[in-house]
Amino acid sequence: MFRSWQAALIKVPMLWTKTSLFAVTFDNLTDSEKASMSFAIFLGWYALAPLFEAVPGIWRVYKMDLRQFKNGNFERGPWLFLIPLPFVFLMIVFLHFCGIFLCDSHDLSVLHGCT
Repeated sequence: MFRSWQAALIKVPMLWTKTSLFAVTFDNLTDSEKASMSFAIFLGWYALAPLFEAVPGIWRVYKMDLRQFKNGNFERGPWLFLIPLPFVFLMIVFLHFCGIFLCDSHDLSVLHGCT
């Protein structure tokens, strides 16, 4: 379980910064540099495989804690809202990566679309 949180707290921001660097420098890169950055980002996603393996266990604990929270047990309540955040950030990073190739500005915002 700790490794899952380590992946979420360390590897997701690293993947986000790598994707942002790729988006900012995309126009100035050669084809081989673009392939290299794409492969590096792919390896970043591959490093998150343990996080995806832990999803069923995390989901089971989350549902159990949510039931306790609804029944008036507020002991672990504040943490319930933090559990889905790494997955939300991963979705945003994936959309940001897609925007590199789909948008002329190479920037896809979740709130504004291509900027």
